[in-house]
Amino acid sequence: MIENADRGPLDPHVRTVLGRQLADRRKLAGLTGSEVARRVRMSQSRISRIENGLAPVTVDELASVAVALGLSHAEFDRLLAPVVQGGDAWTRKRLSADDLAERQAEILHIEATTKHLRVFTPSAVAGLLQTSEYARALLATLHELHPGDGGDDVVLRSVSARLERQHVLADDERRFHFVMQEAALESRLCPPTQMLAQIQRIRDVLERRANVTLAVLLHGSQWPQAAANFTVYDDSHVLIDLPHSSMLLNSPDDVVLYRRLFDTLEEHATRDVGPILDRYVDMYYDLARPRRD
Repeated sequence: MIENADRGPLDPHVRTVLGRQLADRRKLAGLTGSEVARRVRMSQSRISRIENGLAPVTVDELASVAVALGLSHAEFDRLLAPVVQGGDAWTRKRLSADDLAERQAEILHIEATTKHLRVFTPSAVAGLLQTSEYARALLATLHELHPGDGGDDVVLRSVSARLERQHVLADDERRFHFVMQEAALESRLCPPTQMLAQIQRIRDVLERRANVTLAVLLHGSQWPQAAANFTVYDDSHVLIDLPHSSMLLNSPDDVVLYRRLFDTLEEHATRDVGPILDRYVDMYYDLARPRRD
């Protein structure tokens, strides 16, 4: 076992990285959470919470889970070393339909321990600013892209978890900076009346929360290309979301790069978003107006 590994409870971000890696190893081994729980004499619910980074856990506890999965101590050390020694630790998770609600819970946990969030979205409104109708439309689209069972129930659970995440905005000790492309307002993910409600939701948050800022990258403005959603958590982690997978990075070099990218995008964006929102309100009112043949 690595000598300088802390024997106390791990940092929430670190345990999230390691928990996901062990979950991937369990699936590769063809084991269920219940089977692993019996081997290490833990409850199945605790194994699930460990895999999702939701339970306080020590290195020794993770090592016992790793051994139950068939990993040698040397193999576990190779998983552990980049995290406890500050190396280029990262984890990638390929999403399935059934992962959507679980993913929201994981993000909720990371956000709960973060003081400063910086979020960039190129084509959709950020999750923390979404209405339930907008979130349902977006998550239903993602659900259709991925194999899995659960149908509408998966989408509803995902929406509920996403809305629960929004309570963090009420904490005035935290800071939230959002940058999005104008295309996020233009994309008609739901009917015009629901898009109007989404724009009003953005207005309400900006008016009521002094700890929240929003900047918009206008059509035609020159700015660095950033095709994927990404979130910088404090100055310690970066979450990158792609249609088929997500990556959580904690390499200092990666964090510095994405922090610099976010700052550059924000510099090229405008915070005078009122007139922009007004323009799209007019557009969606026009689209919602009954047409005469």
